[in-house]
Amino acid sequence: MITLVTAAQDAPKQDQRRHDKYDRLVAIAQSLPKLKVAVAHPCDAASFGGGV
Repeated sequence: MITLVTAAQDAPKQDQRRHDKYDRLVAIAQSLPKLKVAVAHPCDAASFGGGV
């Protein structure tokens, strides 16, 4: 088995930009008022219709 370990400084700069955008998105979302939501995963037509 071969294990490859790289330092964070070896990571491409593009990855850092991607995290910066994500961090900005999270900060904006956290500044908005909280909403009450529910998530459902209906598996058939009868279950899907029950939420209406």
